[in-house]
Amino acid sequence: MIALDASPELLRRRLEQGKIVRPGDVERALAGPFKERTLTMLRELLLRTIDGLTIPTLAPASASSAVLIVTAGVDAA
Repeated sequence: MIALDASPELLRRRLEQGKIVRPGDVERALAGPFKERTLTMLRELLLRTIDGLTIPTLAPASASSAVLIVTAGVDAA
């Protein structure tokens, strides 16, 4: 599994630049599925899911590992 983490701020910038939806749909997207609290909740859900999947239940030689890279200024919590 590959999970790409993007902050709500980054997603909002990309949305406003027309990289996610058509420029005419940006306002509707911001009022709907791209609300700040929705993006924050989805990001937390992603990170919690990864945590749940990476807790080893197998012998250490059989377990996978995950790496989280956090850029400067981002709250890793």
